[in-house]
Amino acid sequence: MNKEKQKSYSRYFLLGTALGFALCTLLGQTLATSPLAVPNFTRFHEYINPNGGFYLTYNEMLAQARKTMDEKPGRKLLIIGGDSVFYGEGQSIEHCWTIDLQEELDKLYPGQYAVLNLALPGTKVFEAGNWVYEKLKREGKNVLLVTNAMPSTVFEPSGTIPLHYMFFDAVERGALDNFAERLSFAEKHKEWSLFQDDSHGESLRLRALFNHYLAAEELWTRFTYYVMGNYYHRSTAAASLLPRRVFKDPFIDRPTFDRTDVEKLDHGISQVRKFLAGITALYEGGKASEYEQFFWRRLRGCTQCAVPASSRDSIIVAITAINPLFIDELSPREKADYLHIKKLWRENFERCGFKTIELNETLASENYVDFDHLNPAGGKLMAKELAARLRDKSNDRK
Repeated sequence: MNKEKQKSYSRYFLLGTALGFALCTLLGQTLATSPLAVPNFTRFHEYINPNGGFYLTYNEMLAQARKTMDEKPGRKLLIIGGDSVFYGEGQSIEHCWTIDLQEELDKLYPGQYAVLNLALPGTKVFEAGNWVYEKLKREGKNVLLVTNAMPSTVFEPSGTIPLHYMFFDAVERGALDNFAERLSFAEKHKEWSLFQDDSHGESLRLRALFNHYLAAEELWTRFTYYVMGNYYHRSTAAASLLPRRVFKDPFIDRPTFDRTDVEKLDHGISQVRKFLAGITALYEGGKASEYEQFFWRRLRGCTQCAVPASSRDSIIVAITAINPLFIDELSPREKADYLHIKKLWRENFERCGFKTIELNETLASENYVDFDHLNPAGGKLMAKELAARLRDKSNDRK
């Protein structure tokens, strides 16, 4: 092969590479505003959320919200945020509590609400669902966020693992308010931040910038969903090469917690005791108020920096109760300490301007499958209670 032909092939190769790169970027940008084609969407199940190794982009969650609004025009979009309790762990997708919630709301307020479950296992009070809510709120959409916060959860204003990347993605795209306190939290409050390494945030900013302009993650998640898997993950194991669209929600209706399972019962009680110790062990003498202790100062700081004041009027924070079986096993002193700390936990959100309610306080242990998750019967009761709470229009300020 002569040198002229070699040069010609090199040019074609470079041209083909550049053209392929440009087409992939264009395709990714085109797909960025469309939702995943999930039939009869109920929730982002295990195989299409970060727990299953599928890193949803911010745009994909936002697009699902827009799709719900398009399908049910004229209704207030009720976004369910929060963790695995609101996600519906313990319930199959057919019996997920948000289906019951939609039915209850349709009975009480026909044609007024469209429920969208954006809760994800392992997420915290003001993460994924909140970031979608904030964008829509800024656009003037008719939207309400109900998110849960168990009195034991430490969170970060910019999100925690596994969803920290999504916050930077939303910021890079200009979806969130330019809220300086949230953006600078990790830098200004090193003593409170969960992320002590500055390189963590810098790498996520770079990742978000790359995805914004080159749409690499948008294209990659769609390829994984529609065409084929591209890496091994424990959740899919031997089927890791199959596209995620073929996988169904794996969660089943779990049985009621077995109170005779001493090992699990002791583990749950230990969780409560560790939670209490994790707060009170940090207490120092000489403080004028319990609110000035480190844990409560940090919680207040994180809460104030998580959501701009202009977005708080359409958010309800629900404090979800744990299985009463575990509380009943505590000593009278421990039980009193738990109830006191739970009261301070609720007051924190109220003092920061959030409408705050307590859910599941009257549920029996028979409604739980473990420490805090509900079986289908418990989910129905939670849905009925929340729907009734929305009857009070002060909970649903516009």
